[in-house]
Order: sequence, then C-alpha cells, then structure tokens
Amino acid sequence: MLQVDIDASITLKAPFITQSSSPGAYGFDSVQARTLNGNLFIPGTHIAGKLREAWEALNSILEGGQGVESIPSKSEISCLLGDPAADGDFTPRRKKIHFSDFISLETSTGGFRNRIQIEEHRKAANQGSLLTIEATFGSGRTITFNGLLQFDTPHKEDIFHIQQQIQCGMQWIAQIGAFRTIGFGELVDIQMGAPRITKVQTSVRKWQGATELDLIIEPSEPFCIAGRPATDNIFESSVDIPGGIIKGCIANKINHLLGNPSDAKIAPGQTCLANICKHFHQIRITHGFPSASCFKRPVRPPLSLVKADDLFDVALLENPCLINDRAPEFQVDWKDDSDVNSLFGWPKLKKDLRVRTAIDSETLRSADNQLFAYEMIIPDEHCWLARVHLDETIAAEDRDAVLNELSALLENRLLGLGKSKVSSRISVNPPGTVVDAQNIGDV
Repeated sequence: MLQVDIDASITLKAPFITQSSSPGAYGFDSVQARTLNGNLFIPGTHIAGKLREAWEALNSILEGGQGVESIPSKSEISCLLGDPAADGDFTPRRKKIHFSDFISLETSTGGFRNRIQIEEHRKAANQGSLLTIEATFGSGRTITFNGLLQFDTPHKEDIFHIQQQIQCGMQWIAQIGAFRTIGFGELVDIQMGAPRITKVQTSVRKWQGATELDLIIEPSEPFCIAGRPATDNIFESSVDIPGGIIKGCIANKINHLLGNPSDAKIAPGQTCLANICKHFHQIRITHGFPSASCFKRPVRPPLSLVKADDLFDVALLENPCLINDRAPEFQVDWKDDSDVNSLFGWPKLKKDLRVRTAIDSETLRSADNQLFAYEMIIPDEHCWLARVHLDETIAAEDRDAVLNELSALLENRLLGLGKSKVSSRISVNPPGTVVDAQNIGDV
C-alpha cells in the first residue's frame, strides 16, 4: 500500500492567461488568476480537464487505445479522473489522481493587450466590443508553473504505468488557459520528477486503552465545503470540515490502497487494514473547527448568550429581565459578532470566489448551463481540529489495532477534501493534545 507524490512542471509560451473571477485594476476586462501571495497559478482542475480531453481524443483516434499501454481506456479514465454521475444517481465516482494548483514564482513584467470584435457586415470595429486583457509577460517569453500530482495505489508497478499515461496525455495537449483560438498559452514542455513513494505501514503502538484521537488538519490549498447552494450555481462554503467528509476521504483512501472501486463499501474480511474495515461503522469523527493556534479548538457560543454592555449567559434565568438597566441583545440582534467569535476561539478566515465551467468536448467551448462558482476558504496558516471517537462496543483488544491502522492512514496526507478535492496534511495526536478554547461556564 503506497502513497505517491510526483513533482511536475509545465512550461508555457506567452501570451498566457487563466482568468480570475476577482476584479482587477480599473479598465481591465480580463485579469490573471493569482494566489493570495500574488503569484500566477493554473487551477489543478483545469490541468485535469485538459488531461481528460487529451486522453479521450487519443482514445477516439486509436479506437479505444487498445494495445497502447500509455493510453488509458475509457474505464481507466473514469477510475483515474472520476466520472460525472448520471441524473438522479448520487453514487460517488471519485478520481484517483489529484492535481494541485500549478504556481509560477516568476516576476510579472505587467502590461495589457487589446482585442476588438469586427462587425460582420461592415467589417469594422463593433461598438462596445473592446476587450482589455492583462498581459503579464511579453510574447515569446516562457513561463514555468510547478505543481504536484498525488495518488494512492496498492502496487508499485502501477506507479510507472500511471506516470507514463499522464506523460503521454500531457504531451498531446497543445494549449492551456483562455483564448485558445488566438494563440494564447502554447504548451512548450512538461516535466515530471521521480515519484516519492511512502509506504502505508501500521505501527505497533500502545494507546493504553484510549478510545479517542485528536486530529490537526492542515489543508494545502483553498477548499470548498459546500452546503446548500445559495442559487442553482453558487456554492457557499462552510468554515467547518464535517466529520462525515473526513470519514469519506478515509474510506476513499482505503479503497484506493486496497485496489477497490472508489464507491465500494468498507466491509469486513479484508486481508489488509482488516481491523479498521471491520469496525469502520463504529468510528465517529467530529467536525473540524478552524483555529489559529492549532492546539485550541473553538466551541460554539450558546444560543442563550446575550449582550448588555458585557456578555451574559441567561440559560438559567427563570424569567425575562433587564440587565444593567437595559434589554439584553440576543444573537439575532447583534450587528457584529466578531468579539464573541474571538472569545470562543473562532478565527476570521479569508475567502475567495472561483468561477468554473465545463468544456464541451465537441466544440471545445464552455458547455451550456454549466457555469458555477465556489466560495473558497483560504487556509492561510490556519489548521482545523477534529476528534476521533471509537464506539464503546469495540472490544478492548481491538482498539489499539484500529487506532494504529487509522493513524497509518491519516499520517502524512489525506486526499479529496471538499468540492475542490484538495490534499491535507494531518497530524494524529493522543487525546488531550487539543483543548477547547473556551469553557462555557466561564462566561
């Protein structure tokens, strides 16, 4: 059972742009996507989409790629890059290969380019159709973007095979980014480093009867934990990481390490990871709450908390009353709750909006009715704190084995977090390492 990380670099020839959904300087219609630090980046989802497009084109040309090992079949593409669910089908079809965002550290020279639409009949400039595009580098300048490919696999021989398939698909890609038809984003080179392989090995550690673990989760990139959509195509993100999502990522990793389909149920009787598979339904994981200190877990302010020059908890009052000669303000009346959030350990997180669209494989243009936006939580050196609880019905002699296998799965990294499927570093700690930021009784 192996975790694989491969460094990759993509070199493009300017002009190039991946468009940002954030507004740029005054007068620009199209600006470059940038990280929080101001570096240019290509979303990992864009790279994965271009790779799928290349593989499908090669399959079509070579009639399914039969007999060519470096070209995955349609079923392999579905396994490696996931598959959209049919209408009314909610079975997860998660991808095996995860692409990080590809980031360039090169310094931009600045500038802009103008485009104009020509009116069809007069063959003159169309009114109101001037487009001003941010041009970060001069024509012909090469720009290198660096990123990371990650996947889990049961067999070492799979690593070279998957790497070869990715290399073949990437070499078929001619262009990356926007304005494909006018020469933007020509792909010059793709390089992949030697795989870094980490064995998933279960340690023999005595937990002294513990039934809990403290988890410190550090997402490597902005992520979206989507709740109910604000509209049909806008997904607002929760600042919490639900325990069910963490457990789902663990289940996905177990299936990939065992060579099972991503939608397979975790069932007893496995030869590897036998204990966690046997007791998987008896493991509960709490929500991961964000923290700036990484050892103090925020708590929810009680609904009985009121403001009246100061904070008071009125849960035990028998009747309504004035406090400090004024009517207390409950949470629905607060105009600003930042002071309460700070007291209970909740940091203020930065957010970003990323707009995406599906590409029609026939026209190579945006597909109809497929534009959507994710609100992204930017980790920015924050971590998320969660707890693992084992059910009391698990036999005492099995608990250490379950915790050791769970620790082996979580240590180092976990893939597939949220809608954006980011990678997260996880630290597994004995109970008591993380404490609550505020005792409710102190208010």
